[in-house]
Amino acid sequence: ALTLDGPDDGRVITGRAVYYRYQAAADSGLAAVTVSEQGSELARVELSGVRGGGMLALPLAPGEHRLSFALTGSDGRTSTSERALVMVPEPVHDRRLRATALLVPLQAPVDSAAMTPDDDPRFADAVTRDGRFRLVDQRAESVITETLGLVEAGYVDPATAAKLGRKLQSRYVVTGTLRRGRGDVECFVRLIHAESGREIAAADAYAPIAGGSRDAEFFAFVAARLRQIFPVLQGPLHPGSDVARLDLGERHGVVEGMRFHVVRRGEDLIDAKSGEVLLPGEPRIESTVEARRLEAQHSGCALVGGAPVHADEQAVSE
Repeated sequence: ALTLDGPDDGRVITGRAVYYRYQAAADSGLAAVTVSEQGSELARVELSGVRGGGMLALPLAPGEHRLSFALTGSDGRTSTSERALVMVPEPVHDRRLRATALLVPLQAPVDSAAMTPDDDPRFADAVTRDGRFRLVDQRAESVITETLGLVEAGYVDPATAAKLGRKLQSRYVVTGTLRRGRGDVECFVRLIHAESGREIAAADAYAPIAGGSRDAEFFAFVAARLRQIFPVLQGPLHPGSDVARLDLGERHGVVEGMRFHVVRRGEDLIDAKSGEVLLPGEPRIESTVEARRLEAQHSGCALVGGAPVHADEQAVSE
């Protein structure tokens, strides 16, 4: 048996790679998991024992893809599964327009082995390097510690996470539960909308063996999975009588409450002699809309800031 957690049904993925978690089992023993497309092998992981699992990062070019996953047992038998998706390039995202997020320290279930001192720093470093969010200043740690002291270890509920986010003027809160076993590690992350307290996205990552330098690789998978379910998006925004229509929907990764900006950039400061750009023009947000009514291909958006949308515009997500 081969179980996959990752995009399917023509889901649009923004970026240069797609990420899957896999779990494999075979009573006769495992040999390998392979991923191929049109007969060309993209990835191969050698396995042993009767159960296994891990993460797959598959770099893909823009366009439609149909991936074939195959689990081979030690007896030569195979189990196959196909996944269809569309890759699109990631839009240029001005880092100054990123949404603010509070990163809550990782929690450990009561039945898990003790966390290591490096778990929180590595998790924070991976999310920071990924660059999806603008993280709240870590000097907020005292406020976080005070609030979490009232929470049972192992789980930060969305209401508590949202309360923290609002207190620290953060738009989103990232929480994570880390479980360490004798020979594996698993991290489950949730993205909480601070204003409403809703959990709007969730993902996990798993590694059969972790420790030392492998931990950095594992947490990079955690950050990548989070970005895959809450991507940076760009698409046409059309004016409407009461709501604007965005030509992006659930198929593209839009979630309720996600905000999009219509941005104008000021003139660049250019050297008169060389023509070299000395200082790029500052971005200016003209309109901000929020996704309210989601469909597969489109979203109805309400104006939450700036000027009304009067003409077709390109909008980029927070």
